[in-house]
Amino acid sequence: KARFAWDLGPATVDVSKYPKDKQDEYALFLERCSACHTPARPINAPIFDKATWGRYAHRMHMKAGSHLLTKAQYARIVDFLAYDAMERKVKHRAEYLAELKGLYRLFADVEAERARVQLEEGERLARNNYTSP
Repeated sequence: KARFAWDLGPATVDVSKYPKDKQDEYALFLERCSACHTPARPINAPIFDKATWGRYAHRMHMKAGSHLLTKAQYARIVDFLAYDAMERKVKHRAEYLAELKGLYRLFADVEAERARVQLEEGERLARNNYTSP
């Protein structure tokens, strides 16, 4: 069901060393964002800055409907995502890029398997629906 390579990455973050307010924001993020998609998607996505997180979060907020988040909750989630990106993706860039590269390889394998299954299903349907003249 993965739509993006980063959907295949870890769905949690160890926030035990984050400040208490960031831990609280993380809990809110998990609660609200996982209502529509796996937390792995934003946790592993190659997004690093607060402005971009704000645009993506706004788009998700609009898709889900404004009932899902208050403006204050939306701001707290964006703050967490930007902080987390700085801590895990910017400060530890080499490790993050290596992990992301692995996710891209894994996703290529998943996509190849999907294509194989789709081809086999199409062949099966063609055989079952074929009628000779």
